[in-house]
Formats: sequence, C-alpha cells, structure tokens
Amino acid sequence: MGRAAQILDNLIEKGLAKPMIVVMPNGNPNQQAANILGLSTITMDRQDPKWQNAYVNSLVKDIIPFIDKEYRTIAKASGRAIAGLSMGGGHTTSATILYPGVFDYICPLSCGIRESDHLDADLQGIKKAGYKLYWIGVGKEDSMAYQRSLFLDEVLTKNGMPHTLYVSEDAHVWKNWRLYLNTFAQLLFK
Repeated sequence: MGRAAQILDNLIEKGLAKPMIVVMPNGNPNQQAANILGLSTITMDRQDPKWQNAYVNSLVKDIIPFIDKEYRTIAKASGRAIAGLSMGGGHTTSATILYPGVFDYICPLSCGIRESDHLDADLQGIKKAGYKLYWIGVGKEDSMAYQRSLFLDEVLTKNGMPHTLYVSEDAHVWKNWRLYLNTFAQLLFK
C-alpha cells in the first residue's frame, strides 16, 4: 500500500534521491508477516516490561549489524536513516532516543511523542550525538497523531533542535505516507 519501491525507484531514476538500501522489518511482534521459513515464534505481551523496546533493541543490535555485514553499506550514522509511520514512527523516536548517534536522518511519521519527565534529557542526547535531518510528517485531520506531532515539534524547538514539521491534509492514511516518503526521501544522504 505504501508503494515505497516505486516511489524510491522513480526518485532515484530522476536524480532526486540518492540510491539507498531500504530495510523494512516487521515491527509488530504480534503480527506474523510471511513466515515462509517456519521459524519458531513466541507471543509477546507489549504490556510486559521485559518486552519493552524489544523491537528497537533488535533493530539496532541485530538488524543493522546483519545488513552492514551482508550488504555494501556506509556503516556509520551519516549512512543511516530511520523512518516509520504510525507505530513505526514511535519506533523511530524510541530508537533515536535509546541509541542517539546511530542515525543521522530521523523521520517519524504520523506518531508524535508523549510527555515524560525525562523527555528533554532524551532529546538532548540526540542533539549532543548530532543528526543531519529531523523531519516530522502528520496530517492535520489525524486524530491519532496530530496533537502529539505538534507536541514533538514544540519540544524539539524548546530544546534548540532544528527540524521540519510537515503538515498535510487528511488523516492517518496511506496517501499521506506516500506523500511523506516522496518528500523526505529527496533530503536523505545529502
């Protein structure tokens, strides 16, 4: 539904985006996707503290090293972007807070962030580690994410962190996510 391959192929062919390796792991532990290998799985309760940030930890500690080993990557922050929509946007903000300095390009889409007593310190960790792009996309009719995205914009501004807030029409829909990819992909790795 996202048409990511087509969007990126077209941008790259037109010289509007840099060639890149795109990895899309399944960040929903309770949803099996294409279990063609028949690998064993376990049920994870998201509310159980032992599984907190399990996906984000696996992304940084397992998936990135595997991709760096198996493909010709630029294995440093300047060669890495992270983006996600909805729950994946939450993974994007969590990954960059827990592992500042791993990604130079940060693009949470249709998610925002929640207030916490350590949010400023978390964001200062990202600021101190450095980044090249922080790009937020949200639809102004997105009842799930609009207010939290405005809050993210506000706290990034308060913490002196340059960023872009891209507000589109519509809501929590694929049309917006295709638009966001088409827009921010042109800014990556430049």
